[in-house]
Amino acid sequence: MPMNLLLAEDDAISRAFLGEALRAAGHRVVDVADGESAWRVCQDHRFDALLLDLNLPGLRGDALLTRLRGQRDGRNAATRAIALTADDSAQRRAALLAAGFERVGHKPLSVDALLALLGDGDPVAMADEADDQPDWDDAGALAAAGGNQAIVTALRELLRKELPMQRQHILAALDADAHDDARAVLHRLRASCGFCGAARLAAASRRLDGALGTGNVDALPGARADFLAALDRIL
Repeated sequence: MPMNLLLAEDDAISRAFLGEALRAAGHRVVDVADGESAWRVCQDHRFDALLLDLNLPGLRGDALLTRLRGQRDGRNAATRAIALTADDSAQRRAALLAAGFERVGHKPLSVDALLALLGDGDPVAMADEADDQPDWDDAGALAAAGGNQAIVTALRELLRKELPMQRQHILAALDADAHDDARAVLHRLRASCGFCGAARLAAASRRLDGALGTGNVDALPGARADFLAALDRIL
């Protein structure tokens, strides 16, 4: 049955993929790029489900849900909510379920996994990346897009447009030792790569994020070099 859905996702590639997949399945989708916009839309429209990225700018997804649940007579005070995140740790999942989310979707999601989040199925994210990957995983990207080559092509064009600015932000953050800022951009980039099938860049992004997260100073130069090499191959 078609549903009225709110999709709140700040990453343009993830938002395009998820929105297109939901509309192709017959659902009506309002998509926004930040938490405050999602809040305002929820004041005027009643939705059947809310798909909320956790790291929304302005107002995080979990904070947005808390605010909505606090509206006794709000239009979406009791609307089912699904968290979208690239963090697949058991601790994060438990925290999100405790915060009131009904389900947690781990990006990047395939079309089947996305639709399973809205139904009775068991959503499964795309397989984790191995260290040795091709630049483009065409078969994986096509499968994630439900066999729609036009979606894959459009998302890859969008990725190439956004990469120079993301490269600049990541390098600036690394040079300033602002590791949390670098990891925030890497978080969004990994999801985008997964939707596009940019396998090598996704794996390199995960390695760099891992080095930053653990504070492994020895691993950081190599992870940074591998990341830049994979990124430049895409550009």
